Amino acid sequence: MLWVGAAVFTALTIRAVLSDDGPVATPTPQGAGTTTPKSPTTTPTTPAAPAPRETRSVTPAGLPTDGPGISEPGVLMVIALSTGGSFNVTEQVRLPSTTNLVELAPAQLSRAGGQFDDAEPVATAVQLSTDGQPIVVPDGTVAAPLSIPVDGITQFELSYQVDGVTVRSLPSTARRALAAVTPLVQATPGSLPVAVVVAGPVLGVNCPLLTLAERSCGAGSAPMIQVDRVLPLDDAVVTIQLDLPRA
Repeated sequence: MLWVGAAVFTALTIRAVLSDDGPVATPTPQGAGTTTPKSPTTTPTTPAAPAPRETRSVTPAGLPTDGPGISEPGVLMVIALSTGGSFNVTEQVRLPSTTNLVELAPAQLSRAGGQFDDAEPVATAVQLSTDGQPIVVPDGTVAAPLSIPVDGITQFELSYQVDGVTVRSLPSTARRALAAVTPLVQATPGSLPVAVVVAGPVLGVNCPLLTLAERSCGAGSAPMIQVDRVLPLDDAVVTIQLDLPRA
């Protein structure tokens, strides 16, 4: 149940980031000025100025509020651990220019390591929307490259569940596993940077396509780990170490 909660929590959080209304204005006290001193029994009481309202960000530590996919071209990908080694993913995409085609494709996970050579990732329950309007994804499934016609858009959001991306770590302790995740969006205008956040009780995050010294790329700690740099879209591969739930 903890992993399911992490996924729901993350989906709500990313929408909250995009709809933050900002601080609330504090009313100015009325009646300020100089008055003639009177006896204590007749001095009118000036109402106390209302205390400033405390404004709190709805964004938890570790989740960007600007940058790629939000305030500049790029992708913000939030990966939330679900059940049985699957993940719920949200991609917030902002393009440098308009496009009439959204290209989606499951990951080629062999790039993450030989243990993923036989992996068959598939995205289900795929939802695509722009400006709050849904765009149909046939069968809500992406198991092979898919092109979706759109009407001149510059930003959109994807959400989906991805399966077939987790393999058991051998040799290792019981239930230890490794998952590899990449963005579903492909072939966008320009070379988009990708910011990645991993939510849930995971053990670590790595970037296998970076140099050996840079591969340990997770910043922070569970349940909210952020990749410590933006990755180019073509090389945005992250591996996630986790423990599978007990049967």
